Amino acid sequence: MDNLQAGRVVILDLAASEHETAARLIDFCSAFTLATRGLMQQLTSTVIVLTPPAGAAN
Repeated sequence: MDNLQAGRVVILDLAASEHETAARLIDFCSAFTLATRGLMQQLTSTVIVLTPPAGAAN
């Protein structure tokens, strides 16, 4: 999450993760992006992109 706080886009590929682990990561990332006013988008069934809030990019 340091990268997201630093204004960088984070891409997570959860294809190799177990279902329960992936679900927990998605829950955590969802809460984190909500708290920091970022965005979370699902690109595929296993890839999500976390975007920092507007104006946070370096």
